Amino acid sequence: MSANVETMFYVNEDGSERNVPWHGLGTPVTTAPTSREALIMAGLDWKVNQTEIVPYEQVKKIVTDIRFAMTMNQDISRYLHQLEELKIDGYRANYRETDNKTLGIVTNRYRICQNLDAFDFCDSLLGEGVTYETAGSLASGKRIWLLAKMPKRMITDEAMETYLVFTNSHDGKGAINVAISPIRVVCQNTLNLALRQANRKWSCAHKGDISGKLAEARMTLSNANAYMDYLEEEFGELKMIKMDEDKVWEYLKLLFPIDGSETAKKEDWMKQARLEVYNDWNKPDLASREKSAFRFVNAVSDFATHCTPMKRTRNYQENLFMKTMEGNPLIDKAYELVGALR
Repeated sequence: MSANVETMFYVNEDGSERNVPWHGLGTPVTTAPTSREALIMAGLDWKVNQTEIVPYEQVKKIVTDIRFAMTMNQDISRYLHQLEELKIDGYRANYRETDNKTLGIVTNRYRICQNLDAFDFCDSLLGEGVTYETAGSLASGKRIWLLAKMPKRMITDEAMETYLVFTNSHDGKGAINVAISPIRVVCQNTLNLALRQANRKWSCAHKGDISGKLAEARMTLSNANAYMDYLEEEFGELKMIKMDEDKVWEYLKLLFPIDGSETAKKEDWMKQARLEVYNDWNKPDLASREKSAFRFVNAVSDFATHCTPMKRTRNYQENLFMKTMEGNPLIDKAYELVGALR
């Protein structure tokens, strides 16, 4: 398992290598589970609690004094009072109940959103029969995610799976985030374009009434159909924008620019990236389609969704997946470029 992925599962019904996220990290299952099953499969069946914070070295000294006082049969009440006074006002520590793992230091205003709350929210949002494609824990429980499947939808002549993605942090460094992510079925390409007409993401801080904010998110995400409607309209327009081979290469050079200031390694990667996107443009699932901006954006999406970055960090696979939530800047850049052809 990766250094950053603690626990996770993913659904791979047919055993296809193409459907394996993060190059094999996690436990594959053949059937998408319901929320309670997913909670256990993902290793997320634990609660987050909070405790007061005290300075360790000072506590050690007082404990030593208490032990000595007890050996001398002295009253230790004053030492217990000293311990009480050591509490750091305004802050608490979040910790995992199962193993007492400290997840983060937060202010007293922080409100916990439990893992079970996340699944319950998605269940109530999507209705009876919702199943989960993947879920898991990152960085020793500091961040969790789940991805729930929504009804399949045809957009123009494309079969699109739509997913609700929920991420949450328990370390005080991130918000609760919920987003809609459309994925093209035939090649598992994420096409969560940053449309100007409709938002696909909602977030809130861990403050105030979390349940009330999740209710607000439910209202916001009830407009998911509006996003998909606009996406359908956008796909139709992209298919009307014609692109020949010369135009494809022109835009690949804009997408992966080389101006002579790059290192040799970066220049080689940029040239290879151009070639890989062009090869994706000619893959069987796209080669039979019209030569259009839609085909170009899909080719870029194929590359962006499955490529190895130039700087291969220890956690690059997880970062690639998290772009399902945050959006992929390379896909958005391609979308903006072809927009100039309208």
